Amino acid sequence: MAKKDKRFWNFKRSHGQDRSFLDWCGARKEPSVAEGLSHVDGFLADLVDEIGLRDGVTIETLQDAWSQLVGENIANNSEPIEIYEGTLKVRVSQPVLKFELQQRKAHLLKLVQERIPKAKVKRLDIVI
Repeated sequence: MAKKDKRFWNFKRSHGQDRSFLDWCGARKEPSVAEGLSHVDGFLADLVDEIGLRDGVTIETLQDAWSQLVGENIANNSEPIEIYEGTLKVRVSQPVLKFELQQRKAHLLKLVQERIPKAKVKRLDIVI
């Protein structure tokens, strides 16, 4: 019976063999540390513009304006939670209040647009 050639079954390769294989495949490219990275200041500036903070509209400003627009009773049971892509999202505590605010949505939207023009609100979304 003949012995098997051990070199044929040896799967271990040396470092030089690995480098040669990678060169042959075209995969031998040293990774760059800075590849795919960008400066934080550019990213943050874009983010601030996207969410509308450059104009000085904060959630606290929005909540204060909301309480003055709708009154104390409704303000205690609702709150504006975000402005995203021109949509002001208001969370309410009860379905009845949601129905009431849905009925007055056009008027409330007009009041918000007049009170806080920097927010650039185009739509009002009321959620529970």
